[in-house]
Amino acid sequence: MRAYVIPTNTILIPFGDPVGETLVLDRPLREVQEDALRTAGLEPIFDKSIAEIIASRSFSGNSTAGNSTGVPEPAIVLHDTLFFTPRLLSDFIEHARRAHTDGTIKPCTSHCTPDECMNTGGARPPGAPGQASAGPVVPPYLKMPRNSSFQESDPHLNGAGHGLPCPMRLWMKKGLFTRLLAVLQEQGEDEDAVSLPLWYLPAGCSMSDPAMFSTKSRKDSEKNSSTKHPGEHETPGSTAVSNDESRLVIDVDEESYAGNFPEHMIKKEGYRFGVTSRPAMAITNPLHLALANMAANFARLAELKKMSWPQKIFTLIRARSINKFRILATVSRIHPEAEVHPTAVIEGSIIEKGAKIGAHAVVRFSYVGQNAFIDDQAGIKFSVVGNGAYIANNCVLFFTTVYPRAFLISGPYQFSLFGYDSAMMNAIPSDYRLDGESITIRTTRGVVSTGLKFVGSVIGHRTKIAAGVIVAPGRMIPNDIQILPDPARVLSSVPDDIPINTPLFLISGKLVPAHAQTARPSSSAVTSQANNPSKETHRNERGHLRQGPGRLSRGSRHPQGKNNI
Repeated sequence: MRAYVIPTNTILIPFGDPVGETLVLDRPLREVQEDALRTAGLEPIFDKSIAEIIASRSFSGNSTAGNSTGVPEPAIVLHDTLFFTPRLLSDFIEHARRAHTDGTIKPCTSHCTPDECMNTGGARPPGAPGQASAGPVVPPYLKMPRNSSFQESDPHLNGAGHGLPCPMRLWMKKGLFTRLLAVLQEQGEDEDAVSLPLWYLPAGCSMSDPAMFSTKSRKDSEKNSSTKHPGEHETPGSTAVSNDESRLVIDVDEESYAGNFPEHMIKKEGYRFGVTSRPAMAITNPLHLALANMAANFARLAELKKMSWPQKIFTLIRARSINKFRILATVSRIHPEAEVHPTAVIEGSIIEKGAKIGAHAVVRFSYVGQNAFIDDQAGIKFSVVGNGAYIANNCVLFFTTVYPRAFLISGPYQFSLFGYDSAMMNAIPSDYRLDGESITIRTTRGVVSTGLKFVGSVIGHRTKIAAGVIVAPGRMIPNDIQILPDPARVLSSVPDDIPINTPLFLISGKLVPAHAQTARPSSSAVTSQANNPSKETHRNERGHLRQGPGRLSRGSRHPQGKNNI
């Protein structure tokens, strides 16, 4: 069976990368999709439009596209934004086939003519029934009635039908996975489920309505809804189910684990994260990319729990213990050419060729790419570290994705995403709001709420942030940016005649003796700062008060670098 991957031309901000080139577990999404499709026994076909897919569909009985008696064979259609696992795909196909054969999916009961169904792409413009409209010429085998599931609201139904199959679309039942990982999906949702751009076409299904597989998002469809013709079917971008497709709901939740957070931080609902071997989500913004990496990592862990009894017994023999930590160490996959210090702790993780793990480092439930360097006493938990990345000593990563060759010092870095060749020098990307509200992010459609309590930062390719910078939760920093801290808080020079054994103030980047009256903040300035910390006041070396956090005017130079601010 073939699987057609429809291009959507999605570009992820702030990286500017085509969605197929973004990394999931340190591999391009396109490769992840291809491997998953082949593992599920499908033949992947990329970069074909809907019209090309219709023309290239395979047929049973040695028929050709020009043979009206041919029957299209089963197929899978998906968008190139979709992340999924082989187990999810196999489960979806199994449920779709069962629904098709047991009568759950009802056949078309429309009484329209072939020309009306096919030449208009499934839409019925105003006019007399059967009236042909301008449109692309379809192959002869498509001169058959439109495939449609039974919908009572369809004004064209009158009890007579053609009995042809219709496409079945994946909907995920709302639960822990959709709430924490498959967030902000733009294809559509209702109270019970979220739709995803994945369809199963049974044998005989002719893809009569190309608009069904539209790459437009829900927002785009809402914008166009005011110009829709009467009787025209909904597109996948709306919350309604198209009359030309059947909804197949799958519950992907499998197991959940509680996070060790105090109640006053996460309120009464608590914090739990799901582990499932069947994740799926459309990646249309960088938050999706970070969450897809977490979902892929969790899916890998979920597969460990599905080991057969012989595999479990063999694992226990290798571990020589029933202690869960020794078992987790045993199921870790460490490449023979990786260098791991004897005191390092590796549990439930993958360490690729050439990676180096330092003394007393902890790598737990994570992926470490080729030639990555994890220095002494670093902590890598539920994270993905790309090829050649550098994680300094004592640095801690938690639910974080690091692209190849990134350079991270200190930390901790939580719920964040770092691009190619990025660098963090003791900077702090915040991931939580003290008021406990959900964090908002900027997307191509504006600022939206994620519904999540914890969201870190997205740092663009080749962007470097100096020590002392604090980044608010959910912020996305573009590529090729250098960010430096307030010059007033950076010691830029040390005079030769500076007094010893004397308290010193750091004023405007310079050391000033505390006893110097010109360096002492006035009582009114101290009071003002205490009442309004956002408007700090300082005295410069000449004793003049200066308002604000020490920003430099355009064209001035920062003591830590040559770049202008």
